[in-house]
Parts: sequence; structure tokens; C-alpha cells
Amino acid sequence: MAQDLKSLRDYEDRTLEMLTASEQHILDRHDLIENLTRSKITSDEIANRYRENEFNERQINLARLCYVSLARRGSLLY
Repeated sequence: MAQDLKSLRDYEDRTLEMLTASEQHILDRHDLIENLTRSKITSDEIANRYRENEFNERQINLARLCYVSLARRGSLLY
């Protein structure tokens, strides 16, 4: 996750640098458009991974709840 955030930050920094250094119309800058496209794709991939991680975390927590009563009984035995 930290690597994903760093990657997004790098894209943002590069984009801002390109925008401030641009002397021509921004739509004529193909490198800027390509950078924005890559940034959008990366952002979408990170959002999908984040949603998958949240879903997996919920599934794990639900599975864990099944064993809480067993763990309590086991701790009482010791």
C-alpha cells in the first residue's frame, strides 16, 4: 500500500512539474497526456486493490468470529 501511495505521489509530482514548465497549450503536450493516462490507470488499479483488501478483511473477520467462543472455552480450560 505504501508503494502504491508513493507511485501516485510520483505521478502527481511529475504532472505538476510538466504543467508548470509547459510553455505551450497543455493539450499539445503528448507526454503530459500520457502521464495523466498512466496516473489514472494506476489510481484505478490501486482503488481496485483497496476494495479487494477491504472485502478480504471483512471475510477474515467473519470467519474469525466463528472461533471466538471456542477460544474462550479453550482459555478457561487452561
